[in-house]
Amino acid sequence: PAVDGSEFKIRRSTTGQRNRHEQMFSVRNVKFEPFEDARHDWVGQAIGQIREAFLFNTPAVVSTHRVNYVGGLDVANRDRNLALLDKLLVEIQKRWPDVEYMSSDELLALISAEDDG
Repeated sequence: PAVDGSEFKIRRSTTGQRNRHEQMFSVRNVKFEPFEDARHDWVGQAIGQIREAFLFNTPAVVSTHRVNYVGGLDVANRDRNLALLDKLLVEIQKRWPDVEYMSSDELLALISAEDDG
């Protein structure tokens, strides 16, 4: 928004897009945050978002945070969330057996190399 609050413009970015400083965006398009709500179907939601990303021939970039997987606050929560992560990975492998896993920096390096050559 403008400083005086009079304008509001939404700018959407896509993974691989560059800004005016030539920095490349990495947009997370899959949300997997089971710590937020234990009753939510995080695996089903993530699978749907991955399916949508692949349908549009884009990488699925998963947003997840370590609070989901550490036991400092709640060991049972950690164990449940690690089991959900395992379930998600098994389901991904079953549906897309040729899937490749990489870190965000590896993905952006691959996109950058494809742009260069």
